[in-house]
Amino acid sequence: MALAYLNKRRDGFRNFLKSPRLCLGNNLSERHLRKVVVGRKTYMFCGSEEGARRAAVIYSIIGICELLGIDVYKYFAEAMRMISVNRAVDAKLLLPHRFMHLAIVKAE
Repeated sequence: MALAYLNKRRDGFRNFLKSPRLCLGNNLSERHLRKVVVGRKTYMFCGSEEGARRAAVIYSIIGICELLGIDVYKYFAEAMRMISVNRAVDAKLLLPHRFMHLAIVKAE
């Protein structure tokens, strides 16, 4: 049975063996999703579909900041400052990885 399981997932397993960046399990994803599941009762349905979409974007940004070691509060403060200076700022310039050069990386 184990060989049949592996045979059905051969391509994915080959990719895992070729790339050291790939993780065999999904524990990291599940840990990040846990925050959403635990908070579900607090904000029930986010008020609307648009509210849920916005919440998903914010959760994604926070998760990326955490993975990159960026202080989330400082990231949002700097992003809001940039928007207040130039309302037409390109959204791509506000992505977390663009802030890596600033002094907003968490002190370890």
